[in-house]
Amino acid sequence: VATINAGKLEFYNYTTYPSVSIEKITEIDNLPGNINKIIGFHQDKDSNNTYIIGYSSTTNKNYVIEFCTNCFTGSPTTSSTTSSSSSSGSSDQTITSLNLDIANLQTPKYCTSGESLTAKFHLSDIQRPSVAWNDKNKKMYIIGGLTSNPNTGYTSSTNIIREYDSNNNTLVNKAESLPHETAWGSATFFSDNNKIYIVGGRQYTTNSSDTKNQDSKTTITEYDPTNKTLTTKNNLAQGRSQHSSVYVPNASGTGKIYIFGGVNISNNTATYLNSIIEYDPISNSLTNKGTLSKFDPQTVYCPTNGKVYVIGGESTTNTNSSKEIIEYNPQTGSTTIKTSKLPDITGGGTGLSTYWNPILQRIIIGTVRKASSENPRFFAYNPVTDQLTELCQSLYYHDPSYAFWNSDKNVGVILTGSNYYI
Repeated sequence: VATINAGKLEFYNYTTYPSVSIEKITEIDNLPGNINKIIGFHQDKDSNNTYIIGYSSTTNKNYVIEFCTNCFTGSPTTSSTTSSSSSSGSSDQTITSLNLDIANLQTPKYCTSGESLTAKFHLSDIQRPSVAWNDKNKKMYIIGGLTSNPNTGYTSSTNIIREYDSNNNTLVNKAESLPHETAWGSATFFSDNNKIYIVGGRQYTTNSSDTKNQDSKTTITEYDPTNKTLTTKNNLAQGRSQHSSVYVPNASGTGKIYIFGGVNISNNTATYLNSIIEYDPISNSLTNKGTLSKFDPQTVYCPTNGKVYVIGGESTTNTNSSKEIIEYNPQTGSTTIKTSKLPDITGGGTGLSTYWNPILQRIIIGTVRKASSENPRFFAYNPVTDQLTELCQSLYYHDPSYAFWNSDKNVGVILTGSNYYI
């Protein structure tokens, strides 16, 4: 237990078994900025370091104090300086003030290598939508999803289309809507004609006996945000939900959309799909282009080599599939499992986010929490060298689910998968 008392940061051992006892371990005085409030902490289990985030009403700034978690041994001692060592027993304590300016104290700013996350908007009433990023107008389109009816308690799918303006931080409900309700689908911006293609999804209905039915959709719907029109296009051979789709351009301006994995649910019975489908929006044609032994992945296109990278996902036969990074070649339809692996995580692509950062020339991967006590971590993956580097672990506990690059601001825009923050 850490607490501020009489200008000192005090640490206690609090034991509940076999009896309740409280033992003071150490204290730190002369706190940087005269910190008088603790607002959060983060424990890095890999390095055994703990970071306490304190606030000073004197300077109106936040400070991060870093110390070795396992160094508290021996009798309590007092430190007389703020930036040098504070000893506890035989171990040295390095106290580092990062002197962070934070306007909104509920906005987490801590990451191990200077990366930051800022909460911009909250969508608390919708889950599992199809999400597309329009790189021309820098807007995110949040299509369909699940809503809960407070009167009946049933979860139902919706056909609402929402538009989030990343540059102005505004969210509006569009007047137009999908011709059918859906969730767990995919939406992809096709820059060759500036339209969005919504593929599949899952519709939730309640029958006469109050049993909730789920059925995957086969439809491909074209959405024109400029003219505010929706057009039903082709149909998949099977219903498909919990899949991923990605736009792959080419020099002639006749790019394609590739659809990976998914689940076909019919009358609440699930069939897992391993096919890779190529969709040509110009000719409105569908072509089988390979197989992938997992469903629910995340996909991202790498412009430096023209490959698609399939991140995470789940498999009915491979328990390690959620850690895998797979390279897909659209020209040959071949897949290659890369050497780099994601850390231990739970879930498939639902709680992962991926986007291409053209400045770093890396794929940025946001992972789900391995346990409820851990927060999401962000990694940079280099497709050329097959190297995965951890960027930071966020104090923000919401799992990232969708992510895109805003080239106007040179920032990633992330939609989380729990309580849906942007």
